Amino acid sequence: MCAAPQHPDQWLTNRLISQLCPSDFVSRFVFDKQGFYAAYEHYSEKFREYVVVTLTSTYLMDKVAFRKRLYGLKEDKNNA
Repeated sequence: MCAAPQHPDQWLTNRLISQLCPSDFVSRFVFDKQGFYAAYEHYSEKFREYVVVTLTSTYLMDKVAFRKRLYGLKEDKNNA
């Protein structure tokens, strides 16, 4: 689930959605860094390793392309 890519408040909407789905750590990392890091503190060491590997091999490889492909978002200079 994600906000309509054409919606003017797409970033805010996606942030709110990511807060409702805390187990989706990728969306949480993309749209709600504070919430992500608060949750990360409580992850087990093994799950933290998994999260780091997943984020570095997906989102962090090419943030713009990842956001466009997964969420349909074009670059927003205020939220990049």
